[in-house]
Order: sequence, then structure tokens, then C-alpha cells
Amino acid sequence: MLDADNSLRTVNISGGRILGLDISEITGHPFGRICERYKHLEQLHSTIRSHVDGGDQVWDRQVTLFGASGRQVLMCRGTSVVPAREKAAVHIIVFDDITALLQGQRDAAWGEMARRLAHEIKNPLTPIQLAAEMLRHKYLRSSPPDRADTLDRLTTTIINQVETMKGMVNAFSDYARAPATAPRAVDLNHLLEEVADLYQDMDAGVTIKLNLTEDQSVISADPERLRQVFNNVIKNALDARREGKDLFLSVSTAHISQPAMDYMEIRIRDTGSGVNEDIMATLFEPYVTTKQKGTGLGLAIVKKIVEEHGGLVMIRNNVDGPGACVIIRLPVTRSNIARARAATGSGGA
Repeated sequence: MLDADNSLRTVNISGGRILGLDISEITGHPFGRICERYKHLEQLHSTIRSHVDGGDQVWDRQVTLFGASGRQVLMCRGTSVVPAREKAAVHIIVFDDITALLQGQRDAAWGEMARRLAHEIKNPLTPIQLAAEMLRHKYLRSSPPDRADTLDRLTTTIINQVETMKGMVNAFSDYARAPATAPRAVDLNHLLEEVADLYQDMDAGVTIKLNLTEDQSVISADPERLRQVFNNVIKNALDARREGKDLFLSVSTAHISQPAMDYMEIRIRDTGSGVNEDIMATLFEPYVTTKQKGTGLGLAIVKKIVEEHGGLVMIRNNVDGPGACVIIRLPVTRSNIARARAATGSGGA
């Protein structure tokens, strides 16, 4: 509950737990100052202020935060009332953490769609391919040269396109029914070095530079799933190379620690063609792509895996030159930091 002067009058235990705060430390303080200290609450504060300043009596909004537990999606509802024996209105905000609910709904929806695709599309493709192969087997050798050439070209096209469609259905099924994560202690710097090594000498016109933090870089994650994330992002950057231009790719990490927010930030920045602003908002959705070839699932898989790890992913066009930058934030837990320091024998607070 917020007073008319935007001070936090009261918050229950569940609210403090969801926001990752000690309620005894924040009660009675201006909410704006609380959010200045706890940076992960800035989006929540902005949302509340927009409705309060706008005079909305009743409102609801979905808000995404990134705090100590990683990515959180809150369903927020607010109303303004004037308590008995008081003149000024107070603002009551109720919020629920719906992160797991949304993830479960999304997984169920994609799983059902994958099942339907396999049944409605993949099953009929097999007899189509077999029919084309039977036509080749029966008539190709006995046909006159001109007809044989036409038959060969057309049946080959049918068979190749059927294989392409099967591949797309399989790729979507893999996306929808991805295996559960198997988290363990992972050194992000080491993992990024391994992935970057695969592309270092692939093309003389591509330069990859690593700028990895010397600070703590261990998190709890599934290394194979994260390897898939970094591979997809780097491949996407290579595909964005401008014709006739060299590509410079920089990979950097930073350990960012703030009150109630501790995370690793990975930036993969390229000097390619950048992203069309018209599709920027939907770039991480399935089948959104600017490439002529491909399934359009690469960045969708990136987003899915990052969110499974409680993280956030975003992409921005570079403001100081061509290309774009993918930013990935993954939560760091104190237990991982202690484990890493024990393994390296380093001290510190």
C-alpha cells in the first residue's frame, strides 16, 4: 500500500518474498527511493507511477523484472481508495508471480502444436516422397531424353522440398519438446572461449575478440543448453555479415552486483547489417527471420533456453555504427560464488 505521497505504508510477507526484499527495511520509505536502491524494481515503479499519475482508479498490467531469483513476470493490479477518517487516497497494489504459470502454459501450447504439426504435415509427406521416388524408378530410364530430363528435375524438386519440410517440422518439435535443463556450476568465460574457438579461423574476413571479466563468472546452468544459445547467437551474427564487408564480432562478459540483483551479463556485438526495426519486437518469436534460408527458430530457441535459466535476452541495434548487440543476463547465486572461490582458493568478501 502506498500513501498519497508515494511512501510505502505497508507490504505483506508474500510481497517481500516475491520482490526479494526485507520488508522491515523498506516499510515507511518513499517507494521511488526504494526502487533507486533496488534497481530491479524500476520497471515496477514506472508502471505504478504511470497509472497513479494518470488518475487510474483501477488498473492491471503485466510487468517483467530481473532480480535475485532471475527473470520474474508479475501480474499487477491496483486501485485507489480513500480510507475512513482520511482525506487523501491511498494506492493498493496486488501482484502475483506468474512466471512458472506462463512457462507451463507456453510449453503446453508449443507441445500441442508440435504434435499437430507432426500429424497434419509430416505424416502426408512420406507418401508424397515415396510417390515421387516410384515415378523416378518406373519411368526415368524408359522415357525419351527430353522427358527424362524434365521428370528427373521435377521429382528431384519434390523429394528435396519434402525433406526440407520434414526438417522444419523436426526442428519445431525439438523446440517445443526441448529436454529439461541439467544445471551445475558453469564458468561462463570458459564456455564462451570454447564456443568462440570454433569460429576463430572459419573465415579470414571475420574477427572475433573476447573481452571477458576477470571477476566471478560461475553460475548454475546447463552448459550444453547454454552452448546452444551462444552458438545460435554467433551463427546469427555471421549470417548478418554485409556483402563485401569484413565482420568484427566482440564477446564480453561482466559480473554485475547490486542490492537484490546479482547477474552475469554477456554481450555479443557484431558489425553486420543490424535488425530491421519493424521486426525488433518479435525477433525472438518462432519463424520470425530476415534470412532466405533457415527455420526461423534460432533466436526463439535462444530466448526459450535463457528464460529456462531465469534469465533475460534482448537485442539492440548499435548506435555508434552498423550491426547489433545481443545482451543476455543470467542470475548468479551466492552458493556458486562460494564454490568458485573455494575451487580457486581465492578470498574476499
